[in-house]
Amino acid sequence: MQLIWISGPSGRMRSWTLQRGHVFWALSLAVSLPMVGTLGNLAWRWYSGQEQVAVQAQQQELLHDINSRLAQMVVQVQLLEQQKSDMLRLLGARVKPEEAPAGKGSLRFQGGPLKLLMRVGVQEDPWAQTESELNAHTAWMRRLNRQWQHEQVQLEAMPLSLPLTEEHEISSEFGARQDPFTDMGALHEGLDFTADLGSPVLATAPGRVVRADRSGAYGLMVELDHGNGYVTRYAHLRKLLVAQGNSVERGQSVGELGNTGRSTGAHLHYEIRYRGQAINPKTPLIAWNR
Repeated sequence: MQLIWISGPSGRMRSWTLQRGHVFWALSLAVSLPMVGTLGNLAWRWYSGQEQVAVQAQQQELLHDINSRLAQMVVQVQLLEQQKSDMLRLLGARVKPEEAPAGKGSLRFQGGPLKLLMRVGVQEDPWAQTESELNAHTAWMRRLNRQWQHEQVQLEAMPLSLPLTEEHEISSEFGARQDPFTDMGALHEGLDFTADLGSPVLATAPGRVVRADRSGAYGLMVELDHGNGYVTRYAHLRKLLVAQGNSVERGQSVGELGNTGRSTGAHLHYEIRYRGQAINPKTPLIAWNR
């Protein structure tokens, strides 16, 4: 095949001779170029799709890890909250627990087979859901923190420690007993601790001395007001080491163990009263010291 090209006013002629092989390769190139472009586009789309699938898989794995850690955190916090509530109940306080917001980490036990709901044209954003749960639990933790700070102040003022550090034993429990003088049934509103005469008797919580004198059957007695309705009494003392109006700290010596008042021997009679009612001192002592 011969191609002739005429250019310009001079009518200059140029000619090219194309072999059959040249025509074949030219046509093949013209046809194959669009096909190569199409294949390249398809390959790019396939690669992008695979890359997107990989990214989504990584995101799902990360979401699963975040939700798992969130659930563990909530469980641990709720266990701590339960332990704190148990302690307050032992001391006679009324507790209104702060419930965790509903979500993957809450202790709302449920069950049943998994059947996913299919929504046409609607796809929930798992990141948005997790962010919402994290925000809800963060707010819950902040409320718990404020509540715990308030209750920590109350716990620090509660009579939770032992009134003696010297070697001792409990010689008479709280509650009904046989009176040591009359052998009749009687109510014992405290614990009796037997120890060496003169052993230091310690305040079981910070407070203010509201009484430090001789008080009938109690003998020499110290009475401390710890606030929030809690009062402690330390009776049958040999010697008083504080006076009315004094402020005392937990563990401070308020007197010496003795045998004054209605007593059969050297011991400490220890009482806890909450809003005027005697409570068993052994319960908070065991809970605090176990």
